[in-house]
Amino acid sequence: MRVIAISLLMVFFFSANATYGQNENSKADALVEQGDVLYKNKGSKREALEKYKAAIEIQPENVRANYMVGLCYLQTSQKSRSLNYFLKAHDIEPDFVPEIKLGLDLFPDLRFLIAKAYQVGENYTMANQYFGFFKESVESGNGSRYSQINKGAAIRTADRKIFECLVAEDLQKKPLDSRYVNIKGVNSPYPDYGPVFTPDGKQMYFTSRRSGGASSEVDDDLHFFEDIYVATRDSAGNWSNPRMVTEISTPGHESVLCISPDGKTMVISKGDGNGDLFMTSKKNDGTWGTPESMGKNINTSSRETAAYVTAKGNKIFFISDRSGGFGGTDIYYSERRSNGNWGSAVNLGPKVNTIYDEDAPSLNKEGNALYFSSKGHKAMGGFDVFKATWDAGNQVFKSPENLGFPINSVDDDNTYVSSPEKDKSLAYYSSFKENGVGDLDIYQILQGAPVPDSVKKDREEFKELAKANEPLMENQVNNLSEDSSATAAMEADRIAKKEAIQNSAVASSESATKGNFEVKVLEEDPSASTANGQGYYMYDPMKDLQVATSGRKETAVRILVLDTDSRIPLDGDVVFIDQDTKEKITPARVRNGVYEILIANTTAKDYMVSIEKEGFHFKNIMVNVPAASKSRSIFVTRNIELKRHTLNKPRILRNVYFDFDQAEISDRSNHELDMLYKMLTENDKLIIEVSGHADFLGEDEYNNDLSKKRAEKVVAYLTSKGIDKGRLRAMGYGEKKPAPGTDSTENGRALNRRTEFMIMAQ
Repeated sequence: MRVIAISLLMVFFFSANATYGQNENSKADALVEQGDVLYKNKGSKREALEKYKAAIEIQPENVRANYMVGLCYLQTSQKSRSLNYFLKAHDIEPDFVPEIKLGLDLFPDLRFLIAKAYQVGENYTMANQYFGFFKESVESGNGSRYSQINKGAAIRTADRKIFECLVAEDLQKKPLDSRYVNIKGVNSPYPDYGPVFTPDGKQMYFTSRRSGGASSEVDDDLHFFEDIYVATRDSAGNWSNPRMVTEISTPGHESVLCISPDGKTMVISKGDGNGDLFMTSKKNDGTWGTPESMGKNINTSSRETAAYVTAKGNKIFFISDRSGGFGGTDIYYSERRSNGNWGSAVNLGPKVNTIYDEDAPSLNKEGNALYFSSKGHKAMGGFDVFKATWDAGNQVFKSPENLGFPINSVDDDNTYVSSPEKDKSLAYYSSFKENGVGDLDIYQILQGAPVPDSVKKDREEFKELAKANEPLMENQVNNLSEDSSATAAMEADRIAKKEAIQNSAVASSESATKGNFEVKVLEEDPSASTANGQGYYMYDPMKDLQVATSGRKETAVRILVLDTDSRIPLDGDVVFIDQDTKEKITPARVRNGVYEILIANTTAKDYMVSIEKEGFHFKNIMVNVPAASKSRSIFVTRNIELKRHTLNKPRILRNVYFDFDQAEISDRSNHELDMLYKMLTENDKLIIEVSGHADFLGEDEYNNDLSKKRAEKVVAYLTSKGIDKGRLRAMGYGEKKPAPGTDSTENGRALNRRTEFMIMAQ
């Protein structure tokens, strides 16, 4: 009886668990179905996103939920966050493809979507790799049904995307001295674009696909229909809340394209006839009259969507996808006849138009340069803004030039217009940026802020300083192979410190003196090099040195913070932390990139120096501060280099500790993890991989599992503080990536019980 009872209990237990699991899966499937309805029918991708994410919380291995979360992110305002979800879906089912209608330039294959996510995250190396995987799968007949039906287009698109990544890498190496500012009072969470101004610059008309417009329905692309809005600028330069121009906005599509120099005529596009161009005139009461078609030479059965009328009103440049073009949408022009009608449309030709889409033509104030957007030419991705200068001698436009980075990006940059009179900005345009208000936003383009003379002087000083003092081990650490070899780091540090001592101008091994200070080179300490990964070196130690006025003997610790690549000094957030008392000390800033503290210590002390700088990897460096001499104060200097955020380069979390055979994080790791947390909050586009590593002791499977758990503990710590789980990917490599030659000793094996992080997208 007892055996029967136990058997029945076990049957009940497992069936109950199975039922519970089935119920949980059913809940997840129901949430996915709700998300599908929102995504497909109502077009509310953000609401759909929350449903899909809720399904993942219940059932993390739900492949469709992961795929759709990635797709929602890719098609809304945080595109780079799509990456982890696409990768997860690929891990679960590599060939998963749902029945879903995507927009232009997107194929439903996971390899393509992963590549696209890497591209918008500016990880061009990985993007090109996955675009290559996608192309190979299509060529071998293993792509999705959609990509096989459109095989030629799919292969051309992959090749084009690879080319865009190469262009983006090149343009980002030579950024422009300009910046853009989001007009936040005007923009909404929905697409806002196409700014045009009245002649006095006080009113800005633009197109929006926000909710609350003339129609509550959505179009096939799951956005609301276009409406025309206007905002007014006050004397202080602030824009009012936009209002819809109700007299010309209907439940269909209407978008504003340009306004005449006298402010009395507006050209708009309406959805009638697949998109045609119309003109409307301002009435005496300030409202706009009934739009009238621009005639059969302009409008056809094809799409006519964007236009610009010249200042004299005698010529129009417009967009059409009519037959006879070079592919996609092309730029045409037409001249007004003496009877007021528009003449035959003429294509601008292959120098301006490409096999891809061109859009949004406009002229500069002088009328000798054409600005337009294109997905062709040397574009970084999506639409880029180009400039074609008029060649008066040959009566043609010269070959277009990309306006460059950061105006252009890997996403859509469009509808560029010169600033109105008396406006201090260079221009206005619409762009998709992840730190924007929503989808496409309207931005003001400004000349870069001038560099203060004091900063210029400091830069010149430090350039000379950099010539005299070669960088030590940090430049070697940042060029290590992908396994982040701890042994190579230790060896580089040891050699760097040894060379610094040998080449020092210090006559003896102890000191050189001047005035009230003793300048000291720290003795080589192998254990310190393991912990901090930095060498010491001397530089003009007397420059700006203040003599102690209290008469007490002190140790002055000065650090120089430099950009690893440019060798230019960096100002950042620098804190010294006493390792005995945990007291935090903010050092004095001596000048750009130079920080100093004075310590009246009678014994040697350890300090953790924390350095943060936006756009750079943080550093936590352990510094042993020697006791002040009884006869003179001591001066110690350190060179600390910061590396800009780079993709696919592992960085060791040097102060995250695990005991042997354990996955629990020691409390002394919290500071390092808090620095990583802060970096992620201040750079909210970053997506990282956290990787765990183990020593060779134990079975492979066990080590893989242990290292994965270590990485997951780091991820759990970050998510507990509010970091979105979608930005973090935990991986365990076990003993696959050891630090060469280190497993023969306990200290070496301890180095292999490490965690690293790597930026996958930013």
